[in-house]
Amino acid sequence: MIRFLTGKCKYFILTSTLVIAVLSALVIPLVEINYDMTKYLPSDSNTALGLEVLEDSFGNHAAIQIMIESDDFVELLMTKDKIKSIPLVKNVFFIDDIIPYMEKLEFLPPETIRPFYYENNALLTVTIDADDYCKNIEYVLQDIEIILEGKPYAIRGEALNNIEARQIAENETYKIILYILPIILLILLLASKSFFEPIIILIPLSVAIVINMATNYFLPNISFITLAIAAALQLAISLDYSLFLLHRYYEERKKDVPVLESIITALKSTFKTVSASMLTTVTCFLALLFMRYTIGFDIGIVLSKGILLSYLSVIILTPILIYISAPLIDKTMHNTYTPSLNRALLIINKGRFILLAILIITVAFTFHYQNKTTYTYGNNFSPDESSSLAIDNQKITDKFGVLKPILILVPHDNDIAKEAKLVSLLNSHSSITKVESLITVTDSSIPRDSLPDQVIETYIQNGYMKFLVQTDVAEESPELFELSEYINETLDIYYEEYFALGYAVGTAEIKAVIVDDTIIVTLFSIIAIAIVLFVFFQNILIPVLLIIVIKTSIWLNFALLYVFDVQVIYIGVLIVLALQLGATIDYAVLLASRYLEFRKTKEKIEALKLAINNALKPIVISSVILAVAGFSEMLLSDIQAVSEIGLLIGRGALLSLSTVLLFLPPLLLIFDRFITKTNKKASIT
Repeated sequence: MIRFLTGKCKYFILTSTLVIAVLSALVIPLVEINYDMTKYLPSDSNTALGLEVLEDSFGNHAAIQIMIESDDFVELLMTKDKIKSIPLVKNVFFIDDIIPYMEKLEFLPPETIRPFYYENNALLTVTIDADDYCKNIEYVLQDIEIILEGKPYAIRGEALNNIEARQIAENETYKIILYILPIILLILLLASKSFFEPIIILIPLSVAIVINMATNYFLPNISFITLAIAAALQLAISLDYSLFLLHRYYEERKKDVPVLESIITALKSTFKTVSASMLTTVTCFLALLFMRYTIGFDIGIVLSKGILLSYLSVIILTPILIYISAPLIDKTMHNTYTPSLNRALLIINKGRFILLAILIITVAFTFHYQNKTTYTYGNNFSPDESSSLAIDNQKITDKFGVLKPILILVPHDNDIAKEAKLVSLLNSHSSITKVESLITVTDSSIPRDSLPDQVIETYIQNGYMKFLVQTDVAEESPELFELSEYINETLDIYYEEYFALGYAVGTAEIKAVIVDDTIIVTLFSIIAIAIVLFVFFQNILIPVLLIIVIKTSIWLNFALLYVFDVQVIYIGVLIVLALQLGATIDYAVLLASRYLEFRKTKEKIEALKLAINNALKPIVISSVILAVAGFSEMLLSDIQAVSEIGLLIGRGALLSLSTVLLFLPPLLLIFDRFITKTNKKASIT
């Protein structure tokens, strides 16, 4: 280590790191981002298999709807033809496709006209030869805008929502970081012992974040949720490592130990603590890799390698930066306020059994109510109400109703009577507004052999028949899950094999898969952390106590959702489950390790006082910064799922800090003899 810091090697490392960081920054824009949450369903799920059948049989085509205000039917047909000539546009469906165009609107039955033309507004459905997530749809929309220039119109469709989500997600990472960084700098400046300290902390972590974002290029893609949360969380979580190391360095310098020796001692003293903190966090994120809903793999792998890169960056770069800038650190030292907790310690000591009783009651209360919380499961992206997309969608909905179709694929067996019964049963459901199929658009008395090939191929391909079900269920709700269940039960009556695709059934399937993943994530996280802590502390009881303290804060976090009647996306629960357990247990690890260190030579009250005085500042700074990162995501993100995850992270960080400071000290005092007895020979520093 002495040669490493005093020789030329440190300059080679700094130069190499700078080059890698610059190259990484150039790679970041090339990372592929995924916005389709159904792609994370298991490969054997109904949705995944159905999408394969759809692609092979009919093609997976995006559909958008355009409402044009006009009373000139001829002009509308000319506009339709122009749109149909745009590259990638497969078809434009209007009333003239089922009624000869020479018919005049006033002579047609109102029920025939209503789905296509209402109050001088025409509704055209445009089918595009690409799926809803294809970026080329943006070019189609640009051409449509040119054709419709000067005409009053509104446009809606899932593809448009995806385009807006993509634009928001691509900007959010940088927007949130730009807001968070000044706040983090301010916190570090106020809490630091040197004005130069924030620079030493942020340089290694910034390098790790840039490299982590660039290495996502080697993954097939990352989700837009991962993109939005990863950088801010990596920064907030891994600040612990720099804080632990720097504050231990200051402790050594207080003893008038030379700079080089102080760095070496600080690194040796904190290496186990920092390594344990990193391992607990990484193992919890690795638990997400075992989810059947593979967005867990996506988030888990990105954050795991991010935390590992931060750890390596801090261990390698921070000692070099401290050594090089030691004179500047000394020159910019300033006084900081550290509150005295001596009175609080006396109260904790006297009331330790009361606090233990409060902990037991809190565990029971929070465990009960966190099980009563309700969640959402789908993407739930909705544009801002003031955006043109939301305004257009509302205009069309007011005239023609909600657009939330469900596509059903069944084996074609040419049983017309069965098709008719299926359509009748589906139409009988109150949330289904229309069922479109071959039997509904043609006269069943006409032999199908006599129908035009184009009509047949629209509904029958590759041995499968297509039914398009229109619903009025726009948002995730009990009605949505009931509708999905009804559709599956109805299809079960007539077909052994079938596939239902769409927002309602996709969300229901995500729910079924993701809820089953909870026990996997929870058990793996707890077992992995218990093993890491047992190896670190060489004690069975300490991991149990630390996990109980942090799990209490997690259950309290989710119980508050029930108390305040707040719904959040369930994937956020699993992310926060892993993050809050893996990251905030660092606070408990540091406090417990310092207590055991001082307990070797001090009585338990004195050891606890020294442990809290030395661990309090890095713990508080770390938790406040993690809370800032979480609440910033909540307040700044325009993506509902990211905002909800931010709420849980921000509140969870503060709750973990509170439970560690309130409950861990009395637990250490109560179980002192059981803890210290098995740690007499263990090196805890």
